[in-house]
Amino acid sequence: MVQKKFMLQLHLWAALSLIALSAYSCSEPASPYGQTDITLTALDASCTEVWLELKFSNLTQPANVAIQMDGKDHLRLLSLNRDTFLVIEDLEPSANYSFRAIIRYEGKDDKISNTVQVRTMDTTSHNFTWQTWTFGAGGPTAILYDGFIFDENNIWVTGHYYYNGDSHNALQWNGVKWEEKRILYQTQQGFSFAQIRSLHPSTHDNIFFSNGTRWNGKRFESIPPLNIDFPAHINKIWGTSPDNFYIAGDYGNLAQYRNGTWIKLNSGVNSDLQDIYGIWDKNNRYIIYGAATNSLSTTGEKKIFRLMADNQLNYFEWPESLDVTSVWGPSEMRLYAAGSGVHVYKNGWKLLPEIDYLYSERIRGTGHNNIFAVGHLGLVAHFNGVSWKNYRIFGSGTAFYGLHVTEKMVVIAGYKNSLGFIALGKMY
Repeated sequence: MVQKKFMLQLHLWAALSLIALSAYSCSEPASPYGQTDITLTALDASCTEVWLELKFSNLTQPANVAIQMDGKDHLRLLSLNRDTFLVIEDLEPSANYSFRAIIRYEGKDDKISNTVQVRTMDTTSHNFTWQTWTFGAGGPTAILYDGFIFDENNIWVTGHYYYNGDSHNALQWNGVKWEEKRILYQTQQGFSFAQIRSLHPSTHDNIFFSNGTRWNGKRFESIPPLNIDFPAHINKIWGTSPDNFYIAGDYGNLAQYRNGTWIKLNSGVNSDLQDIYGIWDKNNRYIIYGAATNSLSTTGEKKIFRLMADNQLNYFEWPESLDVTSVWGPSEMRLYAAGSGVHVYKNGWKLLPEIDYLYSERIRGTGHNNIFAVGHLGLVAHFNGVSWKNYRIFGSGTAFYGLHVTEKMVVIAGYKNSLGFIALGKMY
């Protein structure tokens, strides 16, 4: 009798447990994200922004995701069904932040990503001391087009100017004075002179100049001749090494020098190529951005093109009513353009109203927190990571074309009242 009673209670307990389990299953359905993984990666950081990449694996249906910053919800993203890039804005410079992503399901935290620690960049200084020089007195109009700083005792500037009764095309700063140089290139008929609009330095003893010569640390020598159809001035050079660089010229001419061989490339435009610059992507591959404009002209195409490492060509959006003379970015996350004003790309091109609205020729920097833009009517502006400052000290008769920026120095080259003009700035 006792045994029967015990067995009856056991069956009753099992039945109640089954009912309870069934009820629980009805009220708490299994999560559809049981096999889903989420990963958060920090791609880049400026003084006030962080770029994140959110990636899913085994995502079977759209998910509601919360992005937490320092343990608190900062963004809520509804019905995400693919990997996505995120920009977190309005942060403080030189500050530490932590981020993680959470899939929310039925009001609960279902899946939680890794935590990413990020420190924003510090700002740089707007304070510079300036030295200036002019060149070319007594001769025709002089213009300096490009420059490069190796260190405070070794700076090169190129262009064309008149000196000591003859035309010259380069200057080298030795820490005390500028040394005038007349660099000739070799032809079948002998040596000839040409202006130098650009230079590509790999090291201090390996510099390629746009007139087809190379400085080897001891002397100037000719490089393999440009044995392709390139009927244009070389306006800009960018490369990764002495054996891999690109040249951009007038009328859309574009070519690559690779391991001793010249290769003609298609830019897809007929306008003058004013600038090229390579930006490395998150996969450590470079993308060359180019600016095509017939400067200060209402005719011709105005475009930004992109050339991938495999030389595949496409175009980056740009309002074709505006000139674009230069393009540069500290990373693939942020792009700037000069020309008809200075613009930044943030979900579309936006004019930077803090910079004097003047025709700009070049934009360069060392990172998100140290950028210069230069141009006509003495335009020189600096971004320190938070704000822009205009240096209205060079006069309306000044136009700048060449620009190179290091962590603590900047060299700017152009002309002032028909003389070649160099400004050297040192941050303090």
